[in-house]
Amino acid sequence: MVINKDLEKTKQISARALERIEKEGLAPHPDIYELWFSYYAGTHPEITRAVDILQKAGKPFSEKYCADLAARYLQDLRTEKMVEKAETAMVSIMHEVTKIVTGAKETTGELGESLAKSNSEMKQVKNVEDLKKVMTAMLSDTQKVALKNKELEAQLKDSSSRMDQLKSEVEAVRKEAKTDGLTGLVNRKAFDDIFQVRIREAARESRALSLLLLDIDHFKSFNDTHGHQVGDQVLRLVAKTLNDMIRGKDTAARYGGEEFAIILPETNLTAAVAVGNNLRRAIAGKELVNRNTGEPIGRITASLGAAEIVVGEKPTDVIERADQALYQAKDKGRDQVCAAPKPGEVRNVG
Repeated sequence: MVINKDLEKTKQISARALERIEKEGLAPHPDIYELWFSYYAGTHPEITRAVDILQKAGKPFSEKYCADLAARYLQDLRTEKMVEKAETAMVSIMHEVTKIVTGAKETTGELGESLAKSNSEMKQVKNVEDLKKVMTAMLSDTQKVALKNKELEAQLKDSSSRMDQLKSEVEAVRKEAKTDGLTGLVNRKAFDDIFQVRIREAARESRALSLLLLDIDHFKSFNDTHGHQVGDQVLRLVAKTLNDMIRGKDTAARYGGEEFAIILPETNLTAAVAVGNNLRRAIAGKELVNRNTGEPIGRITASLGAAEIVVGEKPTDVIERADQALYQAKDKGRDQVCAAPKPGEVRNVG
């Protein structure tokens, strides 16, 4: 049977996905499982292409890279499905409203015919008894229409309420698609979109634009020592610090894993380094407490790389320069900010 064949195929794909997750030494999180299931099922060309490129390069699949792929592509797929579902529901409601309006027209037409008949009968009235019959019929007809109109009004209100609810659900899904569930900051996909918009604005208005990449120092060992719950607490703490300190058009995003990105419009490289140092000091000043036990667990530090975009530079190029500066900050001892020189320069600001 077709059903049995489909079930067997699903089992095979699932087994391959789990085998690959174990081979790569990854944690079997739902998103990572879905990523590899999608790859072996061949249901998402973008995922297939991204995985194949890394495989050809012979590079390992880190949890951060897999999480980035899942956030970038799978969330889009879920959002599209939700929007399609909502649009189908909206079409259904529109058909219902059309029927309601048609029903109202028919009712109005019936009333007109009935009143026309009563008006004709009025001309035949010869006594009070005949007049009473005609007036009673007219009153009955109008009462029926009034009752029908109340029903139609209730149906229209219900349809309008359902439409408003669908609209709210779609807006919530779209917002969720742009938000990192753990930290509440914008996610990697939203960062990519916002960064491109800011780059175009900077070019059009001839204004400076800088990027900070921030990485929590020794996060993996901290996570392994104190557990994932405390690790998540650290990520939320850093996110809150960034959110509290950025201003105006600045945008803080969870870039992936323990890495964050801050887009700084109208900010040159020197100012970006200053912002980075303020953020670094604020993070280092936070005393961490295990929420489950109340026990102090010390402090954390962060390293940052800064880069100012130049005219005509691609987003990927400025991100690469900021990333190189970030690794330089780590190589120099962590808990500091390093600035990437502009293309063709060799100086360093720190």
